[in-house]
Amino acid sequence: GISLHDYSSNNIIIGNNIANNLFGILLSSSKNRISGNNITNNDYGISLVSSSNIISGNNITNNNHGIRLYSSSYVSIVGNNITVNNLHGIWLEYSSNNIISGNNITNNCNGISLHYSSDNSIVENNIANNQYGISLHKYSSNNIISGNNITNNDYGISLHDYSSNNIIIGNNIANNLFGI
Repeated sequence: GISLHDYSSNNIIIGNNIANNLFGILLSSSKNRISGNNITNNDYGISLVSSSNIISGNNITNNNHGIRLYSSSYVSIVGNNITVNNLHGIWLEYSSNNIISGNNITNNCNGISLHYSSDNSIVENNIANNQYGISLHKYSSNNIISGNNITNNDYGISLHDYSSNNIIIGNNIANNLFGI
């Protein structure tokens, strides 16, 4: 769909309809803003291998990966609507110091998943009707999970495989098969 690579920074991707691609948006550049896009039926809705980007106000539906960060840092994922049939709503792998805040993440298989990812903040999201609300896998430590509304998932918050020193505070965790 849209691809920005190597030294292409300070770009704005706004107001696009991006559908039926392998990668809806693929970035390996920094200091970009991705806002107000409709992203549907892609394998990867938004995929980043970069730092210092803002992803806000997008509608992301029916992708394999809604938003995927790989080896990325200082990315703000704020106010997105990630709903309906994404296998992974938000997926972080080898990523640190990111903020995931104010997103609506509903009716997906996995809401938010972290793998080998530390020092991230997951704050004030609405996470409902997913199989897994928030999952910390494989050495995902020192993350903050705070002020989220986590309801009607099979697993509200799950920690696996040496994920330690995480702070889980002030969340509403209700009507899940397993809360934490």
